[in-house]
Amino acid sequence: MINNRPKSMCQQFPYLIILFGVASNARIRGSDTTIANNELGFQVAFSKSWTVDGEDIEKRRDITAQQSGRTYGTAARGTSPLAVGAEGSALIIVRVLDAKKGAGLKDFVVRQNLQNFKYDEKNELKLGDILAFREIVEDSLTKLQYTYYYGVSGNHGYIMTIAIYKSDYSKYAKEIDKTVASFKILLTE
Repeated sequence: MINNRPKSMCQQFPYLIILFGVASNARIRGSDTTIANNELGFQVAFSKSWTVDGEDIEKRRDITAQQSGRTYGTAARGTSPLAVGAEGSALIIVRVLDAKKGAGLKDFVVRQNLQNFKYDEKNELKLGDILAFREIVEDSLTKLQYTYYYGVSGNHGYIMTIAIYKSDYSKYAKEIDKTVASFKILLTE
């Protein structure tokens, strides 16, 4: 028997390490759900139709988190509803990690990637008020496309990850672009 029900995000992305938290404030602004965290210094808005949630990272004892630096207790995750004709939903995750004091964007990006990673300044752009680096990785086996936005502000490094089937990108592009454009750094004390 063939099951034609839409796959859950866990079924679609079973190997995607998801790091996120609950200590942030979620509030509705107009047609968006905004996650703002003054302690970690960021804000991001998801379309109201998206499911936005989090969990306590400290309870997760995740190997990836231990290897890539201390992950703070709050970030954000949004999952789109399934678009008509789409193979899967879009997923956007914001992680917050320690950045070495005074570390630049290039240092942070290189530290998060494999040893043979080459930093190319052509991939630099603005994310909110900060300089960011965008990396697009396609997995030919799963047909997924991952877009990573890296940014640094103060002692925090931010990684926004977008996971989506490459063939579905045009169905979600407007909402993804809106979420990415909404990301901003908040002043921390």
